[in-house]
Amino acid sequence: MTGLDELWLEGVNVYPNPAQRQLTVALAEGINPVQASMVVYSAEGRVMLEQDAEGANTTLKVDSLPAGMYLLKVTAGDRMATLRFQIAR
Repeated sequence: MTGLDELWLEGVNVYPNPAQRQLTVALAEGINPVQASMVVYSAEGRVMLEQDAEGANTTLKVDSLPAGMYLLKVTAGDRMATLRFQIAR
């Protein structure tokens, strides 16, 4: 295991993908939602939305974002995951 492997956060899922009005972020058991935060980035790298986790499942309201591809960065403690999702209208 390398130092980078130790920083990777496993067990994060998003659905539905593509999303229309909301996106659910599901954290696996063992990930402390109290320490988890989420940031949505546009394809250009702009921060579009920031939210702290509300528990094992967090709903992000994405209805104000334009259709397109986005990156979701989830950080919990010193670990992080980056997932790609799409908003379709």
